[in-house]
Amino acid sequence: MIDFSFMRSLVWIVLLGMLVPTCLSAAPEPNGSARVWHVRNDAPNGGDGSLNSPFNLLLIAEAASAPGDTIFVHAGDGTATNQNTGIVLQDGQSLIGEGVPLVIGDVTVVPAGNVPVMTSLIGPGITLANGNSVRGVSIVETKEAGIAGNGPVSGLTLDRVTIRDPGAEAVLLPDASGAVTITASHFEGAPAALVEIGTASNLLLEVSESRFMRTAPPLGGDGLRLAAEGSGSIRLVARRNVFEGLYGEGIDVGDRGQEGDAFTLEAQIVENRFASPHDEGTNGISIKAGERGTFSVAITANELTGVSGLGAIALAADDFAVLRGRVASNVITGTPGSGIDIAADESAGVDLRLEDNTIRETGRHGIAATGFEGKARLDLVIRNNQLDTTGRDGVMLALYGGTMLATLSGNESAAPVGVGFLLANFSPGVFMLRGDPSRTAQENVQQMNTGSAGTAGTIAVVALRRRAAGT
Repeated sequence: MIDFSFMRSLVWIVLLGMLVPTCLSAAPEPNGSARVWHVRNDAPNGGDGSLNSPFNLLLIAEAASAPGDTIFVHAGDGTATNQNTGIVLQDGQSLIGEGVPLVIGDVTVVPAGNVPVMTSLIGPGITLANGNSVRGVSIVETKEAGIAGNGPVSGLTLDRVTIRDPGAEAVLLPDASGAVTITASHFEGAPAALVEIGTASNLLLEVSESRFMRTAPPLGGDGLRLAAEGSGSIRLVARRNVFEGLYGEGIDVGDRGQEGDAFTLEAQIVENRFASPHDEGTNGISIKAGERGTFSVAITANELTGVSGLGAIALAADDFAVLRGRVASNVITGTPGSGIDIAADESAGVDLRLEDNTIRETGRHGIAATGFEGKARLDLVIRNNQLDTTGRDGVMLALYGGTMLATLSGNESAAPVGVGFLLANFSPGVFMLRGDPSRTAQENVQQMNTGSAGTAGTIAVVALRRRAAGT
């Protein structure tokens, strides 16, 4: 087997011997206490890394630069020539391509132009350190991941970055912490997850205005995967992204299943669009809470079309996890599974409000919630949802163990197969419906919603509690 890291080191040593003495005498324009090194792959040999005499090999800029420096890559001839062995960044460095302007202070040194192309025949396109910024570049057909962390990475900014057809993940951060921001970027054609991020620390992950396209069969891959462990505080904000043509899940958030995990995770998934019409058991949005994690979610105003899996939006909790939050104002159309699928197992606690969602043409239920055998606790408020032409029941709530407390009001359900609302208790557990205790559960559902209703097993009715204004 070829040792690609050894090959890269050998190339680096040879080039150092030939060129670095010249490079180290250069004085590129300062950027505070750091320096800016220029690379243009069609420049003449012997450049010193300045704007007027750029390097013509990316590897030389890597060798000449120091922590905190900026490496600016000009578009050059538009190919990956001289930029095909990747680059290893140091702490605090920025790699900026001509796809965005180079601004120093208030001065635009180089205006935005064509996007430079990079690759790596021997490993990742970019290997990260801490506090890096990568902007305005295109990374194509790398041997391994497009961008990868070689160990823990604290802090990262990706802006206007394109990664196509990498040999592994487009972005891989197995151990991330601090603030990781991805904006206006495009990821496409990975044989694994497009962006995969793991954390065992405090993490703020913000992903916006980006496109996640086309993962490859047969193994597929998620668009954005976040896996956590430990006891840190994690926040995910995913806003106005597009997920299309994926053989995995659009957004997959969960834990790594390490015993004793007790982190807190807040996820805001807002105004994204999902369209992955592959019958491969995938979900658009998947949240899996386990161990002793506490998950708080706000999943609002997303559009999901044709995505597969148990649910276009799938929410699950097991072990001793807590899953709470709000799923609201989403539009779900044409999924072969359920529109929204909720599952609770073992001793988990689930407290969710499902409001103002529009769900049409599902192969299974519009909304399904199941409490499996164990001591799980579910508290569900399901109100003002529009459910039309579902393949089974519009709303199906089933209890096989533990407890379930449900509020159903203001929903409209037209289910040509099954009933509009089905409540079933198949366990010795306690299933309670908030409503008028003088009426049966079926009567309450029919009185407070539009659509047919059916019940099975013992469903107790408890008085509606008063909620504070605005809740």
